[in-house]
Amino acid sequence: MQLIDFWMRFDPNAYPYVHPSDSSVIGDITKSKHFKLSPINYDSYLVSDNFGSHSDSRMDLSLLPIPYAGDISNSKIVILLLNPGLSYTDYYGEFLRSEYRERLINNLQQDFSQTEFPFMWLDPNLAWHGGFQWWEKKLRGVISEVARVKFAGSYYEALKHTSKNISQIELIPYHSINFKSSGIVNRLASAQEALNFVKNVLEPQTISGEKSIIVTRKAREWGVAESGNICVYDRNQARGASLGLDLKGGQLILSRLLEN
Repeated sequence: MQLIDFWMRFDPNAYPYVHPSDSSVIGDITKSKHFKLSPINYDSYLVSDNFGSHSDSRMDLSLLPIPYAGDISNSKIVILLLNPGLSYTDYYGEFLRSEYRERLINNLQQDFSQTEFPFMWLDPNLAWHGGFQWWEKKLRGVISEVARVKFAGSYYEALKHTSKNISQIELIPYHSINFKSSGIVNRLASAQEALNFVKNVLEPQTISGEKSIIVTRKAREWGVAESGNICVYDRNQARGASLGLDLKGGQLILSRLLEN
């Protein structure tokens, strides 16, 4: 798959963590208004200006990019978002939890041989991380209903089932607290690769019913039109990016998860 092939050219051991095709656009990070670096050990991070700063919207290239999560090839549902968030748990995980960092790399390489939770943000072993807390809350109503209907009330089994059938793709792969760099989207090769993959690979798969797409953020940039297997959030829905059963996104996810 072209998107995976693109990210196989990324070296997770080459700091700062930038895809080589994006390097020329990013340029000198120390002078960039879009990107920044943090200390790459946790103790130094805690005494740096980045710790406790909640207004800096630059993307942090001290952390591994997350262009996607979950089994892109085999999942039934693909959720399109903007870019990965940024919290204390990201630094803690990458700087102090080697098993977490390894999980991120395995996800980049789409290697799920060591886990029953391909969509790592629904793995209860990562319940300490903000990613789990965000996704589990967003999908709680859907997963609870899956547990009731398919797994005799077992929330754990429903989490596992959902994790095997859901994935996400970010328009921008780099972390930030919030996003204020819209002008750079058209210049980043990684963003263009994500857009091309959705248009040329995923959209045709929705026609056959193989996949469903939910566009929660930046619908205009993604350029995906609503159809039977494509759900596009309007501006008001995108603000909360809810995946609850009261919205069509949550209803579409539930219907796919309850398929035989």
